[in-house]
Amino acid sequence: MLLTTTQFVSLLGMGIALWLGIYLVTNNPKNVLSWLTSLSLWSMAGLFLNILLALNPPPIPVNSPSWLKVFLPFWRMEIISSNPNDWLQGWSVAPAAMFWHHATVLFRPGQTNTWRKIRIYLGYLVGFGMIIAQYNATILVSVESGDPLYLSTIVPGPLYALFLSLLLLFLGLSIYNLARSAKVAQTTFHKKQLEILIYSTIAAGLTGPLSLLGSGLGIQVPIVFITGLLGISMIQIGYSVAAYSAMGDARTIRRDFFYNFFTVGVAVILYASITKVIDIIFEIPSFSYILVIILAILSHSFADASRHYLDSLFYRSEVQQVRKSLRDLTRSAGEPEADKALSVALDSISASAKATFGLLLMFEGGEVKIIDQYQIEIDEDNLLLSVDDFLADDLVLLEMNHFKQPLEDAVLILPLYHEMNQIGVLVLGRPVNASQFSGLDIERLLYPVDRLADLMWGYQKEFDYINQMKKLSETSRPRKLPAIEVIKASQIEDILRKLYDYSYLGNHELSKLQMIEDNIKGTDKTHIDRGKALNQVLLMLIDKLKPESDPPRDPPPREWHSYTVLYQAYVEEVQNRDIMSKLYISEGTFNRTRRVAISSVTQMLAELGGVI
Repeated sequence: MLLTTTQFVSLLGMGIALWLGIYLVTNNPKNVLSWLTSLSLWSMAGLFLNILLALNPPPIPVNSPSWLKVFLPFWRMEIISSNPNDWLQGWSVAPAAMFWHHATVLFRPGQTNTWRKIRIYLGYLVGFGMIIAQYNATILVSVESGDPLYLSTIVPGPLYALFLSLLLLFLGLSIYNLARSAKVAQTTFHKKQLEILIYSTIAAGLTGPLSLLGSGLGIQVPIVFITGLLGISMIQIGYSVAAYSAMGDARTIRRDFFYNFFTVGVAVILYASITKVIDIIFEIPSFSYILVIILAILSHSFADASRHYLDSLFYRSEVQQVRKSLRDLTRSAGEPEADKALSVALDSISASAKATFGLLLMFEGGEVKIIDQYQIEIDEDNLLLSVDDFLADDLVLLEMNHFKQPLEDAVLILPLYHEMNQIGVLVLGRPVNASQFSGLDIERLLYPVDRLADLMWGYQKEFDYINQMKKLSETSRPRKLPAIEVIKASQIEDILRKLYDYSYLGNHELSKLQMIEDNIKGTDKTHIDRGKALNQVLLMLIDKLKPESDPPRDPPPREWHSYTVLYQAYVEEVQNRDIMSKLYISEGTFNRTRRVAISSVTQMLAELGGVI
């Protein structure tokens, strides 16, 4: 029973460690944290392999070619033909601890200072020192004839206590790094992931005292206790790092993670079953199972990642991009957890603003939907507010008790726009130590709120991706736009972009306005004449935005911003970056100013009789 359990746990641990490492680097190939975690996982896979080879020693080869050393880097060649227990002192676990210590340093906020770099270098020095010491002489550990199911088979050498203490020291430093990072984490999600990593590292560290009891004191401690603890900590570390890295890119991985695990797992079970049938017929060595499982994991894990490189060999760049987009689209369409990215963003914005609460709302079908909440709990049925209560062209400062309970402390509304359409709103409660937000606090919120709007737009559209691609693959005849009843800001923006294209303006539905017809001179009313008339009306409305004060200085005061942005962007066709530079405003402020100005033009046109 103990033999079967030890073999199963070791085989499962080796397979998961190998797969997890490949999953991390193929999903985040440019992320240093992913690579360090993968190297740590692969090192732990080597430890599981030690145990499997000791329990299932391969047959003694007739020849031992020199190139075989490439596949057995940490084992001395004489192990192949000696005591099977010698396989236990092959792959060293030291690199796993040092790679993980380096990874935890990267979780720390700020730059990697000199002291942190020194700790990293010392860690690698200790790790490689252990490998060299064990490879050249058995001064670290040795093995004796006995049952490899127990740690007492491994006999400590002269340097065992020293290196074990150093390993535990660096694991303690890893826990310290994670604890400091969790303490200053800006979001609940990141803090939770870091806490999981702390507990996982502690679980891995418990293998040190167990090793001391079994190897140092000769107590009969089953080796499965070591593999079990390492397996649990390894799975938690791999998944948490994958989720942490993915959230940094504003994506989630849960469905993709388990989908990948299931497909690789099915392949491994299939290959293992076929190997079992062959074993029954031909009685092949049990070592073959280990080799088949390793090859199955490698081949199926790299299959999807290799498509990108194969595309570069067989397809043009345009086709490569289309195929890559389709793969990304397939992954996104199956991952309905973008709300996690919104939750992290809400936590981060609310915490940085020190707001008493944060409420993220989305407009859907004319109704208000609660997406996430920060330090407040509101039932959607008890919100009792409509979309009209949150409509705004720009941020709105509120007085206390503007809304009824439970939003009586709401003092700031930040509308979320996609182009000219408001898709939601962020409601913030008063600051912790004040009754209102300062101008500087609000300025700092503008850019992250713009990015939050982009996230929400993606959240709204994530279930429409497949339908959009289907529509792109179909051809349809242009259909005539229905007559409008109310002028929309998006229509004004559309014709402003083609302000000097009289043919386009003349065929636009807004050219049918009665006031446009009245402005056409002469009796011949062609579409070009309607386009010219619409152009003149728009120029007149833009001019109405100009303040009555004297011409602006450099830079223009705030009251000139709406006129300056519209006039220079659409009439003079100045580049947006040049306008932002002239007004000394950010891209987010520029977009809000343009949106408010276009809304003003839309309202003026409606007030002047803009109904068909």
